[in-house]
Amino acid sequence: MSAKTFDALWELYKPRKVRGKKSEAELVRVYETYIRPRLGSKLVIKTTYEAIDKIHEKMKDTPYQANRVLSLIRPLFKHAQALRWIPEGHNPAKHVTLFAERKRRRHMRKGEAPKIAAAIRNHQERSPEACVFLWLIIFTGMRPGEIKAARWGQLHGSKLTLKEHKSSDKTGAEREVMLPPIAMEKLALLPRGRAEEKIIKIGTPEWIWRWIRVEASCRDLRIYDLRHTFATYALEQGFTLDQIGESLGHANPATTKIYAEMNTRSRQRVALDSSLAILNDMNIKETEDAFE
Repeated sequence: MSAKTFDALWELYKPRKVRGKKSEAELVRVYETYIRPRLGSKLVIKTTYEAIDKIHEKMKDTPYQANRVLSLIRPLFKHAQALRWIPEGHNPAKHVTLFAERKRRRHMRKGEAPKIAAAIRNHQERSPEACVFLWLIIFTGMRPGEIKAARWGQLHGSKLTLKEHKSSDKTGAEREVMLPPIAMEKLALLPRGRAEEKIIKIGTPEWIWRWIRVEASCRDLRIYDLRHTFATYALEQGFTLDQIGESLGHANPATTKIYAEMNTRSRQRVALDSSLAILNDMNIKETEDAFE
């Protein structure tokens, strides 16, 4: 029988608890980057609280990442208990205190916009799907998961209708995403597939985003912050929080009625005006005030 190390535990844990999750790529990255080098060859039963606390403490300058690492080590110990590798209740990571985290309030700043646009264009020819993925978040505010799930058959003109999305369980309603002309222009860079085929066949392009962040000198800007960017620009254009929430697919029972009454043209204006403002800051002028 192979040694009961963290690497052996990870190989048993991954198919059951990681594979198929929306966060699979990130969990794998956390393990491979931070846990394997420090604990991979260590026996689970001999790993102490002090060892885990030391790993966590050494990452104090990046508290968010440190906490993500701890949040993966904890369930690994729990899985080891289920496998009877360690006694029931033995989880030294459970007692390590998480670092305090401040709520991040980050979006693409105006000075960063042209640099990010140039960096994405630099990768466009080599990685078209990855770049279109990023453009869609920037110009529509779509969630990465929505982009990954979208299929060609759901696109009618400039409207993308998603039956399954983050808020579908709460509202039961379809999510309609209005694609401004610049988003349609970026989609045209990809060959149109069959109705059942996904528009973007890759996962969230974290690998290329890391390069773009370096090239654009915005290393702390996450992909999801691009969604915040769309919301920020929409707010600056004078749209209400209810209008922005509807365009972003937020589910809020208190504003369901308002959302229901918001017509297609209103959602189009949010998408168009916000995307035009972003384009202006990116120094890109290549779209028209029109929807199909």
